Amino acid sequence: MKRILVFTLALLMILGGCRTANKREKKEDVFDHLAETDERGKETHVPASPEPTPEPTPEATEEPMAEVTAEPTAEPTLEPTQEPTPEPTQEPTPEPAAEPSSQAPVVENGVLIANEIEPMETHVPEATILSWSGSFKKEEQIDSYTFTTERAGVYCFFFTDILDGQEYAIRLTNAAGNAVFNGNYNYTYGLDESADLTLKKGQTYTLSVRQKGDYYGEYTINVGVQKEYLEVGDYTAIYDSFEFVHQQNGYTFVPKVSGTYCFGVSGLPEGYSCGIQVVNAAGKAITNSNWNYSYSDKQGHAVTLSAGQTYVVKYRESGYRGPYCVEVGLYKQVGDVSNVFGVDDSIQFLNQRNLYTFVPEQTASYQFGFSGIPEGYSYMIQVVNPVGQAITNGNWNYYYGNHESQWVNLTAGQTYTIVVRPRNALYGKYRLDISAFCAPVDVKLDEPVQDSIQYRLQRNMYTFTPGSDGKYSIELSGMPPEYSYYIQVWNGIGQIISNGNWNYTYKNGSSQTLDLQAGQTYTIIVKQNGNFLSDYTIRIRRK
Repeated sequence: MKRILVFTLALLMILGGCRTANKREKKEDVFDHLAETDERGKETHVPASPEPTPEPTPEATEEPMAEVTAEPTAEPTLEPTQEPTPEPTQEPTPEPAAEPSSQAPVVENGVLIANEIEPMETHVPEATILSWSGSFKKEEQIDSYTFTTERAGVYCFFFTDILDGQEYAIRLTNAAGNAVFNGNYNYTYGLDESADLTLKKGQTYTLSVRQKGDYYGEYTINVGVQKEYLEVGDYTAIYDSFEFVHQQNGYTFVPKVSGTYCFGVSGLPEGYSCGIQVVNAAGKAITNSNWNYSYSDKQGHAVTLSAGQTYVVKYRESGYRGPYCVEVGLYKQVGDVSNVFGVDDSIQFLNQRNLYTFVPEQTASYQFGFSGIPEGYSYMIQVVNPVGQAITNGNWNYYYGNHESQWVNLTAGQTYTIVVRPRNALYGKYRLDISAFCAPVDVKLDEPVQDSIQYRLQRNMYTFTPGSDGKYSIELSGMPPEYSYYIQVWNGIGQIISNGNWNYTYKNGSSQTLDLQAGQTYTIIVKQNGNFLSDYTIRIRRK
């Protein structure tokens, strides 16, 4: 009885210890709660982005297969079939998806500090190669070998261990004995040549090789097996390799953002290149369909893709056998930068593109430029309107160095996207300078207002309503002697009545005089010039 009681108590303790609590962490949006008070005493708010809707994870899709036109069936071979002993297939082992950063970007004194992309890489195993060796000793000798395809895709058939200049024929028949390639043995192949055939998954084929001409001796016939396609949407670097002639490695890619993507390559030795091709969901090559173009180290191929669609990006061997790295032109969505003067950010990867949302409060000309980048470096800026059209630098022809910027006319209340990308292979940290408008400050006649320019491209706004018609002067003072700033004036209906092209700057103690009408509210803008940053005083006098 005691034994039964002890056993029962032990069993209850074991069952109780097996209970675990499941916890689900809530992931906050990285752009929530951004607000800073600048040194002018006004609040700078960065609106919170709405909670993103999770996108469904696309299921892996096999490459659609194009049927090979069957040639007339040749006479059956009388040679015995040798069964291959293929090596075990190594499947790619994707690493777990990177967790989004829990650190939200912050605003410090009017500048947003952007988060970097979390690096995530994977290594793809080498390809499987089926091989059979034999010897041609008599004229028109035929040797046959049987294999079953592991997956759908392009399989490469090629000879090794033959002399330079020797050529032999290859024929392929299906399980029914019908020739699916080179039924009459018309095509021959030598070293560094291959028959590249698109085959279906799980089909059994017979590969026959035939002696041709005056060539005899040892040979090895090989079948390069198509690798499993790897989903690369979460990776910043994909390390892969070429092991055989005309090998094609494929990667599935589902863009989260519609736009132009660049697929590049790195790690190639000098003088070597590879082909890059993009195939849409219907199996049609939308770029480089005939493999006419190849790309050297640190080069890439640009193509416009649609969000949510599944594409296959193929890399094809072109004389180089060895490791390489797939470089995907990543898009980094930073967030809303409408109410900041700049963004401290960086380009971490070849052909990376950083996206910023900008909603202007004023219909006016805006500037977007760079500072804090090394000498000799430059970046490109493109402004995209709400319907997805590039309204500046559409062909990426223009680039900007340190303290250079691009002008663009924008409409108040519209949502624009600012795209920054590197020029060539030089990239790193930078500050994106934005010509943000400060909240207007009302100025009274003969009452000086002290203010400051703290950021490149900063624009300070003031309003003034004259009590009577007449001439009024707008004066700047309190800056260092060599400093100067721009002054622009708008009337009550938003028309620029002074310095519309920003042609004139005003030094310490200088002013401009305008005819103003009583009761009309004018807007005065003071804009930074060059690299001048300082305190100043603005004052309006009656002339």
